[in-house]
Amino acid sequence: MKRNTAPFTFLLALFFLTFLYIGCKKNNDTQNTDSNFTGITATINGKLWKCSKPVCTYDTIGGTVFFTGTGDAGSPGMMALGVGDSATIGLTQPLRTEALEVQFTNTGGTMYASDWFYGAYGSSTLTTMNKSTKRVSGTFSGVFFNPNNTQDSITVANGKFGGTYTKQ
Repeated sequence: MKRNTAPFTFLLALFFLTFLYIGCKKNNDTQNTDSNFTGITATINGKLWKCSKPVCTYDTIGGTVFFTGTGDAGSPGMMALGVGDSATIGLTQPLRTEALEVQFTNTGGTMYASDWFYGAYGSSTLTTMNKSTKRVSGTFSGVFFNPNNTQDSITVANGKFGGTYTKQ
C-alpha cells in the first residue's frame, strides 16, 4: 500500500513559506545608513525629495566632498551638500559647521541653507568617511532658512546622503 504524503508535503511547504515571509520582512527605516546607499533623500516640509544620482567630487585643496543633485521625477529642486575632511569631523555635529553644510534650492530659485548664521538649526551625522574606498555617507535634519528672508524657512527631516567621490 502506497502512503499519501500530500498532507505532509503541504505542511512542510506552508512552514517554509511562513519562515521565508517572516525572515524577509521589508525594512521601512528611512534613516537606514547602509554604506552602499548612493543618493540624497530628505523629507522637505512633509514631502519626500529624492536624487538617486548625485554628483560627488572631492576638492583636494579645500579637503571637502561635494554632493550636488537635481531631484528625480516628482522631486523638484536641487540639493547641495559640503562635507569637510575627516580630520576635522566628529561623528555627530550641529548643522553648518566645517563638517557639513546643506543647501536646498526650490524650482522658484529660492535657496534655503543650514547655516546657523541665518538662524538654521538641526543636526548631522557622518556615518562613513573612507578615503581608501572614497565612500562618504551620513544623515541630516533641521530647519533651514532663506538667507534673503530669515522669516522664510523649510523643515528638513530624515535627510540621508551617500556616494563614492572622484577627486578634482
